[in-house]
Amino acid sequence: MYVVTFYSFKGGVGRSMALVNVGVQLAKAGKKVLLVDFDLEASGLPTFNLDKPAQETLGIVDFVTHYIDQGEAPNIKSYLYKSSEFSGGGGLWVMPVGQQDSTYSKRLNSINWKLLYSEQDGYLFFEDMRRQWDAELSPDYVLIDSRTGHSDVEGLCTRQLPNAVCLLFFPNEQNLQGLKRIVENIQYENHRSRKKIDLHFAVSNVPDLDDEERILGRTMTRFQDELGYSALAAEIHHYNSLTLLNQEIFSLTRPNSRLTKEYQQLAQAITRLNLSDRDTAVDLLKNAAANIAEVATSTGPESLLEKLDIVLKKFSQDGEILYRVALVYAQLGNFSDALTLLSTDVVAKNFATAAMFATRARLRHRMGFNEEAKEDLARMLDAADADFESFLRANSDLNQLAPSLYAKIPDSAAFRSLAPRDRVFLAFQFEGGPFQAEAKIRVLEGMISSPPDNLSISPDDLQHELSLTLISQGQAEAAIKYLQPLALRPSARISEVFNFAMAVWTRDGIPPLEQFQRVADLSSTQRTVNEDSANYAECLAIVFAILKKTNQATENLKEARRRMEKRPKRELSAWSYLKVTPKEFLSHLDEIRLFVDGEKVLPHFMSKSDGLFDKKLP
Repeated sequence: MYVVTFYSFKGGVGRSMALVNVGVQLAKAGKKVLLVDFDLEASGLPTFNLDKPAQETLGIVDFVTHYIDQGEAPNIKSYLYKSSEFSGGGGLWVMPVGQQDSTYSKRLNSINWKLLYSEQDGYLFFEDMRRQWDAELSPDYVLIDSRTGHSDVEGLCTRQLPNAVCLLFFPNEQNLQGLKRIVENIQYENHRSRKKIDLHFAVSNVPDLDDEERILGRTMTRFQDELGYSALAAEIHHYNSLTLLNQEIFSLTRPNSRLTKEYQQLAQAITRLNLSDRDTAVDLLKNAAANIAEVATSTGPESLLEKLDIVLKKFSQDGEILYRVALVYAQLGNFSDALTLLSTDVVAKNFATAAMFATRARLRHRMGFNEEAKEDLARMLDAADADFESFLRANSDLNQLAPSLYAKIPDSAAFRSLAPRDRVFLAFQFEGGPFQAEAKIRVLEGMISSPPDNLSISPDDLQHELSLTLISQGQAEAAIKYLQPLALRPSARISEVFNFAMAVWTRDGIPPLEQFQRVADLSSTQRTVNEDSANYAECLAIVFAILKKTNQATENLKEARRRMEKRPKRELSAWSYLKVTPKEFLSHLDEIRLFVDGEKVLPHFMSKSDGLFDKKLP
């Protein structure tokens, strides 16, 4: 339960309207909201078009006078009513000022607020009222409409009851001087009782006029300097509409209006500081996990850790929250605490997702618990709620710890739950060994045989990528099936012709000179995005070596070496049809040098083709 008091030093700023609209915004977002009317002398909430019982109901004044008369607090249930219900579980409840009959003023004036606090345990009484709100309704938010000025109940509403105070003001001198005292009192209370009352400043009823002489700008700068806020929670402009005379709730009737959007901004500012709000906690954790350096710098590492502790205490039985806190711990380098959270029964029962298993596998791998990490990787594949990021995180762990699990991926529940475009992208990342290659082949062949909609990659590119993997595994005949239609068309790309020629050479043991000559011809006429890569120069070196053009082969070898040494990175090698390290790539260039010189060496993938070495070399 997060209690927010809406306070204004002077009237006419739309305080009650802001409270009602913010309450509606929160309720529409699925929150349970209690509106408490503490403007006892000039109640504003009844004037809004909120559902209410046909008969006047008991409220604050009746609740207090009952306590004074009887010496004990009554059950608060009789002093509340449900107003509105919204989809998603949200709703509005109201605690009004009291029964507005002929005796209301007498009952209100009979309350001696100073005596209530000094001799009748008023502080404990209102603490009990706050406790009863929580016990009876368990509201997510309690919004208190406080009266203006310095009144008997101002301290109760701005310092005792709330977790936060929303200070609305029109930017003039009277409001500034009045608010300074209120702010000072709240800050003193925070210091005295080590309480943390958040402050939200919202300028309201702002004229929607050009500020050519910067009158408003200078005034707002002075408010900011003297009240000590870094930024406004919201800026609510004057709205020219006669419907406001009817106290229309714009958040209900005009959800797309500018005024409603300004109330939305205020609601968001209020919820942003409420770590007991699950949505706020999740947003904080997501942002921290994605931008840990920025968040830790802006809040300070101690403040961030304090917030994590608050969230953990509030949501100790929420598996997703524990998972997201673990992600932040991992980003901070606190792997032990992250793994401890992910190993709890709460996570096992409530958040046994693919994302959690992938994260826990990575942590266990990092900390040397490799067998447990393998088990988590297997569990990840069995989860039917996988996401793209989980697979990306798990890919390197699968590669290092359990490559045989790649055989399970194409038919796994986790992989099948991904969008087709994500499955293709992930398959493109499978590299390094026969298990990865086989998984990639099965995935891409399935996509080609039954192409899904909106794949974001052309059928030609899909077939070409598949053929590269088939060649790397010595499956030349299968590669030719996909490459031949591409390579023999007049508009063929140089890469398609080269790979087709390499596949035919692998199958027959004799290089197809006509196709390699075609590659050489295309190299002088066709532009390609890959032509400045080390791989491109390596391919041409192979082509010219086969065509017995030794000088050109040698020049391309030198160029491939120069490019790799200038920008060392993992690169696809035409000598293995695998991505290799810079050191391995340079080693392949040395072997191609021997091939150019007539030595009996062949590309690595050809050793996987049966009987090739019994065939005649070029």
